[in-house]
Order: sequence, then structure tokens, then C-alpha cells
Amino acid sequence: MAFRLLLKRVDAQQQDQQPLFSAMLWSVEGADTRLLEWKDFTGTVPLGVWLAGVAGRHGRQNVSVDWTDQLRADARLTEIVAGIFGPPPAP
Repeated sequence: MAFRLLLKRVDAQQQDQQPLFSAMLWSVEGADTRLLEWKDFTGTVPLGVWLAGVAGRHGRQNVSVDWTDQLRADARLTEIVAGIFGPPPAP
């Protein structure tokens, strides 16, 4: 089974006691795409723990990261994701 991971940082204007990161994990089977999990995180540690759990449950090789420009521009977030799923492909 294939999975797609989408991550984004929440806008700075919305960070007053709000999540800093949002993550969605999708199941991708041909034309059938389903949202499996949508989680918000207030820090990098809980995000990293969740990402490691995703990799452990579904297999790193089965999870495709959506390397958006926003994700690539966030050095800390890129470091966390690349440490678990491997570096982003060249642009």
C-alpha cells in the first residue's frame, strides 16, 4: 500500500496557543485516495515522534513526502522529515 504525507507550518499570525504544524497522511491506491490521519502539533518533538510512528507502521519506503516549497523553506522541519524519510529530491 502507498501513502502520501503532507506537512505544513501554520501561519505565524495564527500561532497564539495554536498548533505550529499540520500533517495529513493519505492512503493512495490507484484512483482511491483516502485521508487516514490529520493531526496538528504544537512543537517539533511530538511531530517527530508521530512521523517516526508513521514510518514504523507503514514502512518508510511506502510513504511519499510531498516536498512543497513551504516545507523545503523550513530548515528545521526539513531536517526532521529528512531524518526519517530521507532527503528531498532535487528541485
